[in-house]
Amino acid sequence: MLKPSDDGLLQIIETGRSALFDPPIESTRYINFEDGNEEILVDCVMGGCELNIYYSDLQLILRADIPDDALPQWRAVKDGTHWTVREP
Repeated sequence: MLKPSDDGLLQIIETGRSALFDPPIESTRYINFEDGNEEILVDCVMGGCELNIYYSDLQLILRADIPDDALPQWRAVKDGTHWTVREP
């Protein structure tokens, strides 16, 4: 299941797990697919989050570690990334 969360992120809610047999969930995961050229996956554990942005047009993955209390600013982190593609 997906649940709306911080500024356009969708929280991934796992269902159908048995606490008796399955290991406990230790992280919270979020996704965002609103841009056709970007796929965003955020994986948060106690104290921090790993922000993964896949730019499909460039076939590039950007990974950034952010504190979990900065999760609501994930879009500012994404928008703050700049690069220049240079021709050889």
